[in-house]
Amino acid sequence: MTLFHNNIVDGIDTAQNAMFATYGGSSEQIYNNYYRYVSGALVGAANIVHDNTVEYPVYSFDGNHANGIFNFGPASGNYTLMYGNVVRHWEYCAGCVAFWTNGNDTPNAGWIAYVFNNVLYDINGNVINLGGHAQTPTVGMGTYYLFNNTVMCGDDSFYGGCPGSNPTSPPYNNMTTYDYNNHWISQESTVDYCGQGVPGGGACFGGTYPPDLNENLSQASAQGYMETQTNVFSPVSGCTSATCGTVQNGNNLQSLCAAVAAINVAAGTACQQSTTFGVGYNTTKHTVIAPALATVARPSNGAWDIGAYQYCPPGQCATPPLTIQTTSLPSGTVGTAYNQTLTASGGTAPYSWSIVRGSLPAGLTSVSGAISGTPTTAATSNFTVQAQDSATPTPATATQAFSITVTASPPPGTVATPTISPPGGSFTGSQSVMLNEMTPGAAVYYTTDGTTPTTSSLLYESPFTITQTTTVNAIAYASGLTPSSVASAVFTLSNAGAGGGSSLPAIDPNDLPGSVGINDSLSITNYPDSNVSFVWSFGPVAINSTATPSVIARAATASFTSGVKTSSLASYGLQTGTYQVSVYAMDSQSHVSNTLTKTITLVNADLSAVKVYPNPWRSDKHAGKSVTFSGLTTGTTIKLFTISGHEVRELNTDGPSTTWDLTNDSGDRVGSGIYLYVITDSQSDKVRGKLAVIK
Repeated sequence: MTLFHNNIVDGIDTAQNAMFATYGGSSEQIYNNYYRYVSGALVGAANIVHDNTVEYPVYSFDGNHANGIFNFGPASGNYTLMYGNVVRHWEYCAGCVAFWTNGNDTPNAGWIAYVFNNVLYDINGNVINLGGHAQTPTVGMGTYYLFNNTVMCGDDSFYGGCPGSNPTSPPYNNMTTYDYNNHWISQESTVDYCGQGVPGGGACFGGTYPPDLNENLSQASAQGYMETQTNVFSPVSGCTSATCGTVQNGNNLQSLCAAVAAINVAAGTACQQSTTFGVGYNTTKHTVIAPALATVARPSNGAWDIGAYQYCPPGQCATPPLTIQTTSLPSGTVGTAYNQTLTASGGTAPYSWSIVRGSLPAGLTSVSGAISGTPTTAATSNFTVQAQDSATPTPATATQAFSITVTASPPPGTVATPTISPPGGSFTGSQSVMLNEMTPGAAVYYTTDGTTPTTSSLLYESPFTITQTTTVNAIAYASGLTPSSVASAVFTLSNAGAGGGSSLPAIDPNDLPGSVGINDSLSITNYPDSNVSFVWSFGPVAINSTATPSVIARAATASFTSGVKTSSLASYGLQTGTYQVSVYAMDSQSHVSNTLTKTITLVNADLSAVKVYPNPWRSDKHAGKSVTFSGLTTGTTIKLFTISGHEVRELNTDGPSTTWDLTNDSGDRVGSGIYLYVITDSQSDKVRGKLAVIK
């Protein structure tokens, strides 16, 4: 890869009008370059141009062509990404263009360019060109996406607005352009945008902009705009409309950021959450400074950034109403642990919960929206839950009626009723469903059309996904036992808050480990949007077996909502065991991501439950079997030694168990004798013991 970066050209003490600055040639990436007081600053052919700064340009010897960042087009392939660049303090000249994308006159209908998160301010003259110089309407110049840029321009009376050259209409270039969420600020009192109605000006690239993206400087300043204040770009998840930005957030246009990420991961990250703009210049050390402009968190009011608009017309961006997302709760069984967590969205988080009518079944309690305990009496309990948000001065409230039926423990010889997780309710997009059986050796059969399941119905083996309103019924069978009662749950597809069919980004499967300590937490560390919560469901996993079609670990189920990091998993009533874990992201407007499902084993928090068996191992009784170490935790190392202290074998595992096949590290079988083992966990706690091998 050819790179052109970290260059400085300062023409403050030179014959400025004779300089053409730097020609970057043909480079795949041009970045972190700094230019001031030069004519024709950064010129080259590149695929990626980012985080460059150009300021205080001067005219060339002919009084013309003081171009800022001028990209001829892709160095190779057919894509161009231009982002995070700063061009500022630009004076008018007839042929001056502050920012030019794919300026080569060589036609290429297959070109595609993404221009985003650029900051251009105090600009006079032509602001942005997207295509070549003089192509006819019949020649294709590609497709251009211009989004999340801020341009403040036009204190020259001749260019009172923000003119742009080479619009889409003939006779210019015959190219396809799309403009989203660009904030144009005119320094003139008249409201002329993109050169419309301005003598000699160009035209808006994508047509007429909505009023919330076009303002004069006094209007923008009244909303907190400051030219000297540059904040982190903070996107709204799932937003696809040019009018759904808010005072707190801009619009990162998820589909475009996903397309950028498919080309270049770093550019995709910048598209989602840009934290740099251009570079600065250390005049003492003569080095570039990155980032040049201080970045601070985007405020909810006061000064706001020049990197993506944040203006919300009255009534367009109101906070979504507080809604309780959970609409039903599963049945319980006397003597069996119960744990379900209620979820809410909208309003102002965090939420507080209370029961305002009726009461919970005997044995259950409610704390912070989690209903848990062990039912003691068979009965049906009706109650109403209220959620209250944290809005000031008047919090919002929402209520939801529930019913929990507690059944008596199944009579001897009857299979326990399976549970369905989550227990029904509304969803958007898609919903993963898990069936949980608490009777070892039982098989679960289910239907999705509302009919009663039998052994001729679908055999449950792993979580399944539904995408429409569905009634799920499930029943459990086991040899020699009476079939269970039928469990039922209704899932309703809701379009509310779906953002026109848009969804949040998918969760990275690498965020979830294969095993975790029962007292530890799970974290979604790499999610690109921080303004979401995560909805979790834990169900005991079905283990494939040749003896029975579905063997279910005896472990609790749980459903709950968390932030980026969960609480201790034990606090949700979970036990050690293997689970199918489903999780999806949801924002305050009820946009959701696709559901990620992964098998995770919850292991002991420490080594207090370690067991080693069989011990002794005897060839006459245990031939063909290995020695098992159980009760292990994450990051466990087992070292085996001879009685004289010679190391025989090292085993590593994340629990909950592992086996030793009675071979050494070379693969040779060990002989009879006493072997010492030392088991060490990730906290350096140790368990020591002896193991006898008799052959």
